[in-house]
Amino acid sequence: MAGVESQWNVQRSIWIGRTNRRNVYPTAYKDDCDSYAICGAYSTCNIIRSPRCGCMKGFVPKFQQEWDTMDWSNGCIRKTPLDCRKGDGFVKYSGFKLPDTRNSWFNESMNLKECEAMCLRNCSCTAYTNSDIRGGGRACLLWFGGLIDDRELNENGQDFYTRMAASELDAISKGKKRMWVIVGTVSIVGMFLLSLVLTLYVLKKKKKPKRKGMIELNNEGSETYERQEDLELPLFDLDTILNATNNFSWNNKLGEGGFGPFYKGMLQDGKEIAVKRLSKESKQGLDEFKNEVIHISKLQQEIL
Repeated sequence: MAGVESQWNVQRSIWIGRTNRRNVYPTAYKDDCDSYAICGAYSTCNIIRSPRCGCMKGFVPKFQQEWDTMDWSNGCIRKTPLDCRKGDGFVKYSGFKLPDTRNSWFNESMNLKECEAMCLRNCSCTAYTNSDIRGGGRACLLWFGGLIDDRELNENGQDFYTRMAASELDAISKGKKRMWVIVGTVSIVGMFLLSLVLTLYVLKKKKKPKRKGMIELNNEGSETYERQEDLELPLFDLDTILNATNNFSWNNKLGEGGFGPFYKGMLQDGKEIAVKRLSKESKQGLDEFKNEVIHISKLQQEIL
């Protein structure tokens, strides 16, 4: 089974009599879409598409079996025949190499709007565009008969307008609206789901019980670490503890253990408390200190 390359080289050479040899000019690369009318009438060629050829909007393959075997030479035909009496319209194609102009007519003094009106008045006109794209476009170019040898380009393409039956224009318009409806619906549903997730997250956070215990280690010049657990203890901030113990005054010190010193204190409501403070010199860790607080909380002593 033989493979066919989609690109090939075209070389041009010239005979030099003085040297009795041919000089080869720079190589030009060609691909499948450079072959004239490879896709037939009313179809476009795109080298990065598979298959290369595809019918224009509102057209279908003339012989589907031939297209299935990658024979596109007979091109495409309209789904709906043109009918000038019912009013035809145009579909815009952007980024194209323009179709072959052997069956065309041009006028250098007309603008694009006048060009469209002239094409509509002539039932044999199949497409129109500006023949000069400088300065935003000027002059008029009309096509008559089948559109052949047009190609989609990745850059530096031109616009042209293909004649279409009114019913096909409605179908294309409805297809675009349907696409936008789908895109809009998906966007709205996505935003709704995102809002729902955020709302549930906020509600869950609000309903989450506040943590009743906090152990804070705050050494001078060092970073602050916090560990929180659902302890059955009231939560006191550091300022409250400092006020109760007179800033951990020496006079309030009751003793010292493995974790550090412990102090007596009095809350603003007159309740006496004992405060154990974790020393930075302690060899015990914060987790061990936390565990001791948990165990102390289980003791049946009012001041603890």
